[in-house]
Amino acid sequence: MARASRSARSPRSSRTPMSLRSGPATSRRTGRSLSRARRTPLLFLLLAACAGGVPEDGDRAGVDPASEIDAMLDAHAAYWNAGDLDGFLDAFMDSTVLVGGVGVMRGVAAARARYLQGSWRGGAPASALRFEDVEVYPLGGRPALVLGRYILSDRETGATVGTGHFTVALARTEQGWRIFHDHTTASQ
Repeated sequence: MARASRSARSPRSSRTPMSLRSGPATSRRTGRSLSRARRTPLLFLLLAACAGGVPEDGDRAGVDPASEIDAMLDAHAAYWNAGDLDGFLDAFMDSTVLVGGVGVMRGVAAARARYLQGSWRGGAPASALRFEDVEVYPLGGRPALVLGRYILSDRETGATVGTGHFTVALARTEQGWRIFHDHTTASQ
């Protein structure tokens, strides 16, 4: 996708770094203010990129993080499809932050309460979950970033009942890969 060029720069889109400007951070491309919600993931990515080339204690030689994360996501969907809320929530760290259409939820307990009011209201989800277009970006050592698309399908007809995109930040723990930040958007 080609970017549109602008011949005139707004005063806020000068070459002064955002960190040295007073006032809210501003996008150079659009000239609009960047909210804290948009700056936080950018900061995370910047910090993770800076640490990318430094091996950490606990790294395992010869282990492909992408394969491990793909397996974790497969299990995550399988727990959903089996109606096992505890298994589904096991993919999240206790202190995880989830961002979506209902706002920001902090912690697995808040996520559990939300799922019990929503998808698990009748005891198990009425839809089947699968992931597509998954891209895994190991960030050197323990963190990784995953982009993808989720699809919810009616269990009886197979018709798509919901879809959207997600970005999850994971950390390798003693229990395996766990999600510590999940940003999910609904497209349909």
